[in-house]
Amino acid sequence: MPVQQDLSPQDVSPAGRALGDVIIEMKKVNKWYEIFHALRDVDLEVRRGERIVICGPSGSGKSTLIRCLNQLEEHQKGQIIVDGVALNAHMRGIENIRREIGMVFQSFNLFPHLTAMENCMLAPMKVRGMSRDEARRVAQTYLERVHIPEQADKYPIQLSGGQQQRVAIARSLCMNPKIMLFDEPTSALDPEMVKEVLDVMVSLAEIGMTMLVVTHEMGFARSVADRVIFMDRGEIVEAAPPEQFFRQPQNERTRQFLGQILSGQPVPMASRSHAFAPVLRSRVLRFLPPGVERAAPRIRSSPTGVSNDDPRQGFSKAARPAGKQVPCGLYRVPHTMRPLCVLTRADEGEERHAHASRHPDA
Repeated sequence: MPVQQDLSPQDVSPAGRALGDVIIEMKKVNKWYEIFHALRDVDLEVRRGERIVICGPSGSGKSTLIRCLNQLEEHQKGQIIVDGVALNAHMRGIENIRREIGMVFQSFNLFPHLTAMENCMLAPMKVRGMSRDEARRVAQTYLERVHIPEQADKYPIQLSGGQQQRVAIARSLCMNPKIMLFDEPTSALDPEMVKEVLDVMVSLAEIGMTMLVVTHEMGFARSVADRVIFMDRGEIVEAAPPEQFFRQPQNERTRQFLGQILSGQPVPMASRSHAFAPVLRSRVLRFLPPGVERAAPRIRSSPTGVSNDDPRQGFSKAARPAGKQVPCGLYRVPHTMRPLCVLTRADEGEERHAHASRHPDA
């Protein structure tokens, strides 16, 4: 007769599922972007089969945290151990870790010149060494799992946002990863498409996949997560099972965040350092590709009624609240319009001076 093992509370999820050993360990992890301190002494353990939801205001370090786990971002201080391997900037064989970690991005990141099937086949062939026929069978299996086998021969541009994100999930699953990372997978989707993606993520959770999900979908967190983590200013402020997190949050900052997000109010970006904007701006200006030019702000009117239709006008002094961060410019990329940076009132003058020196006739 087999002997029943007693499990410690850490070995059992809130739903009563048995969890495995520790697969991710972060100890006093710190990350800087030049002068901006993105992660501050982060300590985190994730057990095999555990489902973690990470939430918090914009700029709190959520995406940076999960990107450090596969070294898409390098941490400068502390220790990260993934499946028994310590990660650092100079390690060899980081690809061996990355092949065991699937990642789904906010913006899909599908190859536009490949069909959905080809997107899913590429990594198994190049990284796992599968034959083309075997990779096709695996890709077909996972496209069926995410309920879009009929879209296999279509290109990303022919798919809806929800379908593209499901292809991205299938692509990650084709590598048979031990860990899945989701970086706000539904934030770029229309509300009608969100459910399609969440349903696929729920099905992954049900088969015991280790998951770290950055999201503001609180319904998903309540029903699926074993633990909910709240981050602010690069720190883990609170971590608790969903029932406790939503009913009895211990930290005042957590209560404030939940009050805003559950009531539908916008969450302020309180954790974004004012000093970070000039750093980001300088990086963007330094690496703007040819053909990118200054474009008008998307804001058509200011609190004082001043029009901002003129690309060179920006914000009038009367329209700039003292000491507050205001959008002061976008950059026009051919055929697209994407906000590459936000300038603060403090550095607008410097940017205007640089713009004038580059375009004396403007």
